[in-house]
Amino acid sequence: MRCTHQGLLSTLSLAQPGFPFGSIVPFVLNHEAQPIVLLSRLAEHTKNMSAHRNVCLFVHEVSSDPPSAARLSLLGFACRIEDPSPIKSRYFNFFPSTVDYWETMDFDFWKIVPTAIRTIQGFAQMGWLTPAEYTPPESLIALNEGALLDEIKRTLENVLFRSNATTHPATQNPVQLLGVDCEGFDWRFSASGPIQRTPFNEPLRDAASITRAVINHLTSAPMP
Repeated sequence: MRCTHQGLLSTLSLAQPGFPFGSIVPFVLNHEAQPIVLLSRLAEHTKNMSAHRNVCLFVHEVSSDPPSAARLSLLGFACRIEDPSPIKSRYFNFFPSTVDYWETMDFDFWKIVPTAIRTIQGFAQMGWLTPAEYTPPESLIALNEGALLDEIKRTLENVLFRSNATTHPATQNPVQLLGVDCEGFDWRFSASGPIQRTPFNEPLRDAASITRAVINHLTSAPMP
């Protein structure tokens, strides 16, 4: 779920009662793995969710063989976020072009609280997950993700400063860190580059372990 940042959101249509209304929306997961979307108050989804909270967000793996690709349908309740302060920076790191929408237009943040998750890993590999099975371990990272990202960036700069460009090509290709959580981190090589997801080998809960894992990957991974 953390490897993709757009999905098909389906809501119960007010304009066409009895039918689902679906469209592609960008999203970011918070630290509880709840999808966060930013929507105009004029959007059909906003009107629908204001009347009926039941929604479904569908995501899939990009594959040359679609029938065997992994898919996930997250069913849940949509909730408007009254105070988006904790999630704003994280969302804008992933989608910086949406800052103007938030600042100058009538847009709101919404989150989807999962109630059931249907996964398909391939042919005859499917099943339902409960919210408890889907939700990652509790972590304090959510409270200070911004500070942790700043610390990782400073550490990375120091490491690269002490290294030459031949040993660490990253010195020629600055990395943009977008987000970090207990299960991995998100990054890209440039503002227009694709978002990359690097999972940790196991959930990490303290800042030192996370910083070490991120630095080790970024200073050893081949750069374009």
